[in-house]
Amino acid sequence: MVQFVPPSLKIPFLLLLSGAWALAQVPPQTNPSQARVNPMLHQSGLRIVDGAGRPVKLRGVNLAGWLQWEGFLFGKGIFTSYSKIIGKLELLVGPEETARFREEIFRSFITEADVRKISELGFNTVRILVNKHALEDQTGWNVLDDALSWCEKYHVYAVIDFHAVPGGQSRLPTSDPDGGELLWHSEDNQASTAAIWKKIASRYSGRKIVAAYDLINEPVPPTGPELVNIYERIIRAIREVDPNHMVFLEGGKMAKEFSMFTKPLCDNQAYSFHMYTWFGDNREKLLNSYRALAGQQHVPLWCGEFGENTYEMTGSTVGMFEASPEIAGWTYFPWKRAPTKYPGLVTFEVPEDWRKVMTWITAPLFNRPTRGRAREGMQEFTQAVRLERGSLDQRMVSILTRPLNRQ
Repeated sequence: MVQFVPPSLKIPFLLLLSGAWALAQVPPQTNPSQARVNPMLHQSGLRIVDGAGRPVKLRGVNLAGWLQWEGFLFGKGIFTSYSKIIGKLELLVGPEETARFREEIFRSFITEADVRKISELGFNTVRILVNKHALEDQTGWNVLDDALSWCEKYHVYAVIDFHAVPGGQSRLPTSDPDGGELLWHSEDNQASTAAIWKKIASRYSGRKIVAAYDLINEPVPPTGPELVNIYERIIRAIREVDPNHMVFLEGGKMAKEFSMFTKPLCDNQAYSFHMYTWFGDNREKLLNSYRALAGQQHVPLWCGEFGENTYEMTGSTVGMFEASPEIAGWTYFPWKRAPTKYPGLVTFEVPEDWRKVMTWITAPLFNRPTRGRAREGMQEFTQAVRLERGSLDQRMVSILTRPLNRQ
């Protein structure tokens, strides 16, 4: 039997039904006292806290030269990228031997001994620099798996940093551009970047030792909105498989300019800046602008890179960070490298045959090494980079660990 509804009651009756249906679709409200607990490190206002709500300062070092190569880290070539090194080595010794060299660097440049020493010195964080080419096969993923296992063993948090994304985020060698369209101009590269992040997040969603995902290193977008758009796309991809891990967002102009962020992009993030002073000391001005941003948006700050400078400048920079409660930590760049004009933390001697290889890679018009000498240099280099062959600068250790020892 169909019940008759008078016309005058039809509209109210239908509104009532539609309202009841809509209410049925809304999940029950959670009691504030039963809010979801995030077991990972996560944002809590201006602080980073652990799963129990205790504040954490992430202080440590950058693991550069391992899954992301730069010429100066290997002994020669400020403007020499990962892909250029690989390409030139293939010309010298062929693809097969170059592939073996790559795998050996992955096995020897950073080992469990490095993470153990980092922990023994008092650091609690490593920023793991990753090049897109390092994840092209299972070898790179296995290395990343091992790194996180070492971090868990020695209680060192890991920030996974996508240092060189598909296409490149700039034309600078640190971004390892491939000569084609940059990230900003290519839908394929943007889709690949988001897909790789989704794979990383899916693989490590349950790893509490992962402190954060640093989405794009030192981006140089054509416009601010283009950076915001790709970040939002990456965050959506990550959140499909990982609701808990924090994301670090670097500003434009190589992690120095943040005006494109008019509001936080998600509820579990920090802004990550880099601090270098080779072209003038504007640290106070920059820090004031970053602190203002943090205060306005109630979001923590973190310095992903600083260093490559004198003892005095490094020490005063650490002091400035420690005097700013909005800054939730920092990682010194880098943990290990070949000697430069500045003091380092761990430095290794560059074998002569390898030095000749890197000199030719940087300027390949003259003095090309023979295949035999190149192979010898490559073999010697994979041994020279091991921690036990390096030199630890105790003065730099003292400068960087002073704040840790005061806790």
